[in-house]
Amino acid sequence: MPDGLTRADLPIQQREHIVKRTAWLLLVAVAMGCGAASAQSPAPPDPPPIPTVGAHPRLEIVNQCAANIWAIFTPGGNPSQVAVQQDSGSWFRPYAQQEQFIGTGATAQPAADTMSVTLAAPPSDTGLYFLPGQFIEIVTSANVQNSTPGPTAMITGVSSSPVVAGTVLTLDRTLTVPQDPGNQSTNGKAEIWVDTLVGAVQIPAQTGYWINEPSAAAMISPPPPVDDTTVIISQGMRSPTGDFYSQGMMVQSGPWAGQIYSQGMQMPGGDIYSQGMQITIPGPTTYFQPASINPPPPAPPVPPSGNNSMTFEIPDNGAPSGRFSFFMGCPKNDTDPFNQSPCTLGAANTELAAINTLAEISFGCMFSSDPNQPANQSNCAFNPGSTGPSFPNCQANPNAANCGALGTNDYYDVSAVDGFTFPLRVDVRAQSSAVICNNNSGNNPLPAAEASVDGSMLDLSSCPAEDAGTIYSTDPVQQQLIAGGINLLTRWNASNQPDPNGQAKACIAPYQWFEQDQLGSPADTSPHAANCSNGSCTSSSYYAAEGCDGTNSSTLMYDCPQHSGPQQRVGPHLATPSGPYLIPDGMYAIHNTNYVRALYALGYKGYTWQFDDGVGLLNCPSSAAIGDPQQYTTYTITVCPHGATSNPAQPAQWVFSPATGTCVVSGSGGGPGGGMSYSSLALCQQASMRYVCDDVSQYDPYQVPNALWRADAQATRNRTGYNWPQVRQIVASTPPICQDHDYPAGISPDFVGTDVKLPLCTYYYGGGTSLCPWSPPGG
Repeated sequence: MPDGLTRADLPIQQREHIVKRTAWLLLVAVAMGCGAASAQSPAPPDPPPIPTVGAHPRLEIVNQCAANIWAIFTPGGNPSQVAVQQDSGSWFRPYAQQEQFIGTGATAQPAADTMSVTLAAPPSDTGLYFLPGQFIEIVTSANVQNSTPGPTAMITGVSSSPVVAGTVLTLDRTLTVPQDPGNQSTNGKAEIWVDTLVGAVQIPAQTGYWINEPSAAAMISPPPPVDDTTVIISQGMRSPTGDFYSQGMMVQSGPWAGQIYSQGMQMPGGDIYSQGMQITIPGPTTYFQPASINPPPPAPPVPPSGNNSMTFEIPDNGAPSGRFSFFMGCPKNDTDPFNQSPCTLGAANTELAAINTLAEISFGCMFSSDPNQPANQSNCAFNPGSTGPSFPNCQANPNAANCGALGTNDYYDVSAVDGFTFPLRVDVRAQSSAVICNNNSGNNPLPAAEASVDGSMLDLSSCPAEDAGTIYSTDPVQQQLIAGGINLLTRWNASNQPDPNGQAKACIAPYQWFEQDQLGSPADTSPHAANCSNGSCTSSSYYAAEGCDGTNSSTLMYDCPQHSGPQQRVGPHLATPSGPYLIPDGMYAIHNTNYVRALYALGYKGYTWQFDDGVGLLNCPSSAAIGDPQQYTTYTITVCPHGATSNPAQPAQWVFSPATGTCVVSGSGGGPGGGMSYSSLALCQQASMRYVCDDVSQYDPYQVPNALWRADAQATRNRTGYNWPQVRQIVASTPPICQDHDYPAGISPDFVGTDVKLPLCTYYYGGGTSLCPWSPPGG
């Protein structure tokens, strides 16, 4: 086990996706239920300065997309866990330009120049709100209508617990609570919103630079002026904008962006695209972005590492359980990422709020775990995942006094558990080649330089569909829709309504379709949240790994899952006329869905479901020499990395590169100057690449037998492996074998010391008990 992280800590590490997802959806639900509209989110109240000691630049985010992006950081915990949120996310607050405040349902008695607020009505959730250390915002209907922020302050004291009407919140500063006669739903009282500590910072596109001016518009222009360029068109030659001049190829950038190179065709500006003709490519122009209602603070400056990247100082004592999502094309001229309406990609509200490609990282402590060393774990942040007899109160009240010290390993991953939006890549760099990283199963040690997580192939146009052979619902209305096929690609029109011809918004994980009514196509007309009662369980409970724990001690079969990887492996029960459910046989397990199989086939090896720890989760030592923060390990998150599309919201043209044996976006520099182009990465791979079968059982913490197919560059270059028609034939001719798998000593860490039978359906593509074929045909 990694230093400082015990087996007892692993359940929390593995449940991180679910805990954070539940907290996020709860916040969104509260905000929407309490009338949170489109008031502009304020700049962070009292952000601490960027540290100059006790921290090192351990994280960089690089934007290689065609447009500016917002990096959205969500700390661990929820607003009621003030210590956890500070432990996890205080390092990001100096960089945030905005923080997300949401409605609580509470209102305030009017008062002028006061350092306290008296509640006229309590919040809808008295467990989450209000607590000392939380930041609040006073919001009126005028703030919402005019998109302006209200005054903010931090709670320093609460007169009663739980809070009720008449409870007094003591504040750290003076503010005025106005009346709000325009808000009839609150009886003319101003609302009290709370800071979720979810922060946002905008990172410019590669072609621009950014100037922070608190009272002026931010000018975005290319880094020095570039004169017009005169070139002679030649088939297969690289253009000044990075494309290859090639008949039938789409122009990716520059003044002709979006046009198709075609002999004799007139391009924008009057030039004729024609072999051997001299043309003039105009230099880039300067343009202005309107000022934000909340101008960003002066810090941080543009980082020296490049105008399209930002470097972050991470505390040497660690920062557990944080995650990044990314938005593009947000409302109000791209100034309001937390708007009630979604961005072109990414959303803080609506049913799209939980669906993003995530880059998750937990920074370990760089001090020694040996208490006899001068720099020991007494200097470390606390680990809110501490469990066991040594920390009996940590889970109920996580803070430094109740929890253990954070370990010395960093944990990181790319997650498509809820769905995906952007292509991402995480790369690792260590101060020493001796640093060895590992996946969570411990079966794949890697040098840091090879321990990257590549999600560059997350292409919305390759989003799969499910059908009655891959997912199942115990609800007959849902099952009827499933029988007709469910496209997991979600498209919305300008009115934010599902529309098969609308803008691509996200590729959703299957459980999202079961639980929501505006996702996928066709959308679910009978959505059910994860729920368990009277021994029965909704189908989404299995796909989302939520519900109730229903292990039957007599049959040792699972009824309903609750935060359990093995139960998620089983899948929904089958309905029968004589009873509500048959014993599950594993046919519709999460790993047999098209979503999991299609993403792996693209080459993606991050998380595709909640307990995919063996494949998705990696860890590295936080320092090449624990106790020496100068030898820190660094991470780079690249959005729209090389070879992927630079505008994920729009369809791209993919081409095959014989030199690399991979498919890349046309114009990205990796493909040839001609040849066939394809509307999705999946189609390009299926037409051009060879596939290999991977036995992924060894990476599974539960050793569940499973095999997945993957497009492979080396097999393609060597002409080994299987082409796509051969793969389809093997899959179609391989029936699943359904049988009980016995775990007499239990399944760690979920069911330790308990005999367990796990009903599974497994595809043995090699015949007999061989998960994969022995000898690839090649040729």
